[in-house]
Amino acid sequence: MARRVTVVVVGALALLGVAFGGVLEPARADDRPFLTQLLAGPTTTTTKPKPKTPVPAWTNTVSPNGEVQVFDAPNGRVVGTAGYFFGYDQWLPMLAAKNGWLQVRLPERPNGKTGWIKSAGVSYKKTPYRIVMDRSSTTLTLYKDGWPQWSAPIGMGAPKTPTPLGRFYVSVIDHDDHPGYGAFQLVTNAHSEAIQDWQGLGDALIAMHGPINSKSDKQIGSRGAYLSNGCIRMHLSDLNRLSAVPVGTPVDIFE
Repeated sequence: MARRVTVVVVGALALLGVAFGGVLEPARADDRPFLTQLLAGPTTTTTKPKPKTPVPAWTNTVSPNGEVQVFDAPNGRVVGTAGYFFGYDQWLPMLAAKNGWLQVRLPERPNGKTGWIKSAGVSYKKTPYRIVMDRSSTTLTLYKDGWPQWSAPIGMGAPKTPTPLGRFYVSVIDHDDHPGYGAFQLVTNAHSEAIQDWQGLGDALIAMHGPINSKSDKQIGSRGAYLSNGCIRMHLSDLNRLSAVPVGTPVDIFE
């Protein structure tokens, strides 16, 4: 396995670790139009059936067994490698499958980067979770099996350092307990578009973590706020409700 190195999120220095396993299901995770009107408010207890949503019931993810080549198309040109991100094994959301090839999301810059890898020698699993954030209302909603589970206010990027929009995924989970950041942090493959190099460490990743301090926690309140360098700050009680979310889970950020 490749040597693990330090991954720096926007506003936090984190040593990261992950674990994996699973089976293949037909790819159907990302064949819908971009999510624009998903959030109708927090889920409430009711005897009525839950409303249908355009969120898929699961997402197929794949993990290369070691480092593999990435191509720009099936049988196309080699454009890089996949398998590790800062030295950690990856579970990559699968977008398409074609004649022994898989199209996957990739963790490196630029945001939205995808590529093709050979289907031989990879492991498969599916995640029933999806995290959806609305930047206009500073709200995060967790979905499971296609249904909204709960919504919560969040702190997002300030006007000069906005949280980027797009379709991303949880690339690494840091289980170290950093003061103010919570017992774990979900690091995504989203990169700040306002900060290229956070504190001289070569990147600026977007993560979901605790509020950092009581002032920030109070600012988030019950309606959310724009206060970070791009990362997603959450009340610790809300962050803890994301503990079951695995690496590879889609993260959609829209406005």
